[in-house]
Amino acid sequence: MAQFAQTPNDRDASEAASRSISELARSDFLTSCCTCSLRPPSSYIYVVDENRKLLYHPDPNRIGEAVGPNTVIDAVIRGESGKSQVINTADVEMLAGYAPITSAHWGIVSQQPIETSLLALNTLMINMLKGILPVGLLGMLAIWWLARLISTPLGQLADCAKNMDSPEAQGKIRAVKSWYFESTQIKRALLLGISLLQSKIGKLNKDAQTDPLTGLLNRRAMAQVLETYRSEQTAFSVVVLDIDHFKRVNDTHGHDTGDKVLVQLSKIMQKYSREADSVCRVGGEEFLILLPGTSLEAAGNFAERLRVAVEQAPMALVGHITISLGVAHWPDDAKELSETLKLADDRMYQAKQLGRNRVVASAVEGTVQSCVPQ
Repeated sequence: MAQFAQTPNDRDASEAASRSISELARSDFLTSCCTCSLRPPSSYIYVVDENRKLLYHPDPNRIGEAVGPNTVIDAVIRGESGKSQVINTADVEMLAGYAPITSAHWGIVSQQPIETSLLALNTLMINMLKGILPVGLLGMLAIWWLARLISTPLGQLADCAKNMDSPEAQGKIRAVKSWYFESTQIKRALLLGISLLQSKIGKLNKDAQTDPLTGLLNRRAMAQVLETYRSEQTAFSVVVLDIDHFKRVNDTHGHDTGDKVLVQLSKIMQKYSREADSVCRVGGEEFLILLPGTSLEAAGNFAERLRVAVEQAPMALVGHITISLGVAHWPDDAKELSETLKLADDRMYQAKQLGRNRVVASAVEGTVQSCVPQ
């Protein structure tokens, strides 16, 4: 580190030089040298010698003054250069830069108020913000628009996923505009999931409402159909039928053969029934057919055609079988659904008592029946 070491002769010479410099300062020579039009008005430069005396200062009254303790002057007298934050004699916070002139044993210090430095920085920041803010706002607006564009189909798919069990869920999912790969994949997955779900639910519903052996409707499905007729006030006729001597078929040929007979009989009933009719298996060998919008007379004629078809159809390993049928109408025969079903069941048993293989569609006294040809 450079030091301002000096001999007595040097000191005398330095003092003489200092006096000469003071004279130069008073004659504005140093002032013209240390004044720069490029510096901010509030900044200034001063020159100090090795004895801490001010050789130049913007305040002429301070020229020749010995400066007291000062970290910047201490450093520059030691031959150091650098920068520091100080408080001047006017109690103003300053940024100081300093450097030594070793050959002259001087130190030069340039000071500028921190406020002035920060003012320039603040101005720079404001100018930068003015330039960046519009671009930043446009960028944020573009990001928001793109994010909304991307999230809209995902949000719609999420809403649809909450109600996948509703009937219109599949249509709503198909209506979602999935314009990019990921949303398209999610849409396809949801549609596939709904298809599988509806298929599974449909199969479960069918299993819950279908007789596993014959594929006909069971009692639960029959009850639902009857409730629909009642709520919609749909008049209907009901045909109840039972296989004659079916126990003998099972005992003679076995239950497997009996099951085959039941399946074949079910197919004959379905063949002769309309699409709107409901063919049900309600017991072992007992069946029921619901005929909506059909009068008692028309239902009796239908029952007779069915009886003849069953009698003439050959059954595997059995030959031929016969059936007995009872017919009733709602609401003509009874006001309650249960009473109508019981009446048809009673008439079926009346047909058995009258010799089987026949149809009973009215009270016993005025039996409407089709008997086996003699």
